Amino acid sequence: MSVGRHLGGGNDGLRWSIDVRAVERARILRGWTRADLAHAAGLDPSTVGDSLAGRRRPTFGSLRALCFALGLGLGDVIAFAADEELLAG
Repeated sequence: MSVGRHLGGGNDGLRWSIDVRAVERARILRGWTRADLAHAAGLDPSTVGDSLAGRRRPTFGSLRALCFALGLGLGDVIAFAADEELLAG
């Protein structure tokens, strides 16, 4: 599962998605609940839950906090893909 978001103001076609599996794997390996992760990252538990469930688009600040708490880098949890609409155009 991933949550996508368009980056940048131009027509660069960059989209990013969260590798929820990587976040959840790191969380589970630490024996943490999502509430534990939220506490460690200094985030509201609903922000973490909604972000990982795809109900909310996390900010880069929230992602950085999650990564820091889990000992991951942004590159471990963000994937970039070409915008299908631009490729089809």
